[in-house]
Amino acid sequence: MIRPSSTGKGRISDRSAIFPTNTEQARITKAYVAQLDQAHGFDGAIVTRIEPDRTFYLAEAYHQGFLTLDPTHPYIVVNDLPKIRELQRLFPNVYRAVSVLAGAAENARQAPTR
Repeated sequence: MIRPSSTGKGRISDRSAIFPTNTEQARITKAYVAQLDQAHGFDGAIVTRIEPDRTFYLAEAYHQGFLTLDPTHPYIVVNDLPKIRELQRLFPNVYRAVSVLAGAAENARQAPTR
């Protein structure tokens, strides 16, 4: 979970972006960001980029499920596990202990049958 008001301090991988797939999603996203900014729910203005005309590309296969495959990796322990615990605390009704990968449905459709 990246703070939407964080510019990533020069680390492009820590900047957030939303890739709406149609104009309605883009409109709703922009309106919601404006609503959140007005409520001053974060420590600064939301800088998450909304990129309606850009394609979202899944990361390479070796990046998928990294936390599940290597839960003791120092990056995971320091950066991800505390955020996951916080999400679980804040949203206990919707928290899932088992992750769902961004490309899981797409990969399932393309998986060879045996």
